[in-house]
Amino acid sequence: MVPAIVIPTAVDVVLWILAIASTLFLLYAFFRFILAPVLHTMQDRNAPPPKEGFTYEILIDQKERRKQVSVGQLDGHIATRLVGIKEDHLHLAFHKERDLEEYQIAVEPGGPVFFRAPHHKHLEYMRGKETFESRELIGHPAGFRIAAMVRDGRPIQYVEFELSTRFVMNRMGEEKMKFILELKRIFPGLDSKTRNKKGVFSFSRLKVEEEKASAS
Repeated sequence: MVPAIVIPTAVDVVLWILAIASTLFLLYAFFRFILAPVLHTMQDRNAPPPKEGFTYEILIDQKERRKQVSVGQLDGHIATRLVGIKEDHLHLAFHKERDLEEYQIAVEPGGPVFFRAPHHKHLEYMRGKETFESRELIGHPAGFRIAAMVRDGRPIQYVEFELSTRFVMNRMGEEKMKFILELKRIFPGLDSKTRNKKGVFSFSRLKVEEEKASAS
């Protein structure tokens, strides 16, 4: 007759603890690496596009001195979620002068962009990188027309942004320059019924009278 194996109570408790810990770890790993990315993707896909009046504020820390901001379709700091807009369609680079509250701003197009520099009245098609100083923005915002469709040298479908600046006080009581990138216009509008599987929308249909008004 084989004698029965008696497992000490302490060992039994340790085995139960290990089993529970292993189960919890597997559940955490499943949520962290499988479920969470799926939920994030679904949430991102179902998120609405920014509306006219949306603002993105840019405040550069004294230590970093540099900041990059991009506008694209689904990636970047501002996702327009519009057909025809490219990733990194508009790229802004802010470089702070050492010990001075002055910045150099570089604008680089990744797709068709019409740019109105500070103190300028008209938009011009960007053919390359443009730079200007932050002090030029005071009272004279810069404009960006990010075109999803261009016909005969002019934008037919586009998203228009304006970059302005104002001074604010930080926690240290120091005056800092804050940049504000505001979505001013979506032309000819957004068709809310055209969301595709990626969460991207189409522009509204362009009416003849709207096209003539835009041309004038």
